[in-house]
Amino acid sequence: MTQSKLIRVLLVDDEDDFRQATARALRHRGVYVFTAHHGQQALQMMEVIAPDAVVLDVRMPGMDGDLVFDRIHQRWPGVPVILLTGHGSVQQAFETSRRGVYEYLAKPCPVDRLLEVIQEATAHLRHPTLEYVGPTRVLMVDDEPDFLGAMAPALRRRGFQVETCESGVVALDRIDRQSFEVVVLDVYMPGLGGLQLLRFIKARRPHCEVILLSGNPSADSAIGAREQGACDCLMKPVSVDALAQRIREAAVRLRSREAEVEAQGYDRKDAAPGS
Repeated sequence: MTQSKLIRVLLVDDEDDFRQATARALRHRGVYVFTAHHGQQALQMMEVIAPDAVVLDVRMPGMDGDLVFDRIHQRWPGVPVILLTGHGSVQQAFETSRRGVYEYLAKPCPVDRLLEVIQEATAHLRHPTLEYVGPTRVLMVDDEPDFLGAMAPALRRRGFQVETCESGVVALDRIDRQSFEVVVLDVYMPGLGGLQLLRFIKARRPHCEVILLSGNPSADSAIGAREQGACDCLMKPVSVDALAQRIREAAVRLRSREAEVEAQGYDRKDAAPGS
């Protein structure tokens, strides 16, 4: 199940027991699951988490699944949507598939069957192998020493140059004195919290990529983090492979921006009079 660890799924269902049980079962199978309990929250989260697939209940109060699907399909046409319903029919399944739904599954759906469909739906969207970008300088900030003690050595074995600290104040001092390309930052810390620290980091090092970690992510916190400059928001516990992948992606984005700036500088020199 190594491949599936990097699949990012948004699960949308208003039934708390079903949503929580299904999310837990998928996470145990290596899927990275975000959850929303109504359609509007799902659309807000789509703006910030960029899931590889959406699993969406049809029958929900307020904005029902059909309308949510239409909004997703219009704005993010490349994201496969899997519809779940306890009141399905062959005709409804036919109509929704014709509109662009990837698959239509009846509830209750066995988790392994749902996982199979998710893997099929995301096979062509699986993150490609990233080009080697050289050693990436990473600062991990978290008040849980056990987490840092386990994660940092594992990331170093994967080629990252990792430093750690257990408070936001120490992190700011470290960032002022050293250059980091990626900061991995816990949201909930005593004293200087993650979102406040994010603002300070972006003010001091605007080009630094910041990945937030949270044990209790919400649509509001994810949106706020993205608006303040975070490049990603991941849920704890996070696997080493998933975090390593996100750090590599952040490093590629950073190096691409640097290359574009350098190229623009050469273009200006070439266009200068008398050159």
